[in-house]
Amino acid sequence: MVVTENTGRRMVVEDRVWKMEKGAFLAVLSMCVLMVVYGLWLDGLVPGTSSYRYARQEGYHHAWFSIGFSLISLLLLWGLLARTYSRIILDRTQGYLTLLKVRFAGESVIRQEPLASVRKLSVDSLGDVWRLEIELESGEKLVPRRMYNNAYRPDDLQKLADQANQFLVSAKASD
Repeated sequence: MVVTENTGRRMVVEDRVWKMEKGAFLAVLSMCVLMVVYGLWLDGLVPGTSSYRYARQEGYHHAWFSIGFSLISLLLLWGLLARTYSRIILDRTQGYLTLLKVRFAGESVIRQEPLASVRKLSVDSLGDVWRLEIELESGEKLVPRRMYNNAYRPDDLQKLADQANQFLVSAKASD
């Protein structure tokens, strides 16, 4: 997780491991289009090509390449569109902690809590995998991502938690 914005009034933390840039998405999208066109060409369905002339002379035998490449492309695109990453916003101006789930198509609020109800951010461990947790005054723990992972080193996560805790302390002091 990485702090993407830290002004005196607002702190934004994103899970960059799962974030896909628009350029990479467009590259995969163009690859999918090329796969579908290649499948159509192999099956002799693109006019003006040698495979089209061959299929017209011999008769159409199958469309398996077109069907297969189209299904693979659809599965790839569905997987990319369903891919999510987390964003945590600590905002003094509004007075809320907001957990967002961000997808290519947009973002949705998972949970919103008053900053005054946030006790601390901490790092939880299951041996060699870690996750960032947000502990509320009620004792409930909010987890931006449900799973543990080893994409971030524990000391980097701890530095992030310390930075967020300092932000929370200064937010409570200014209230």
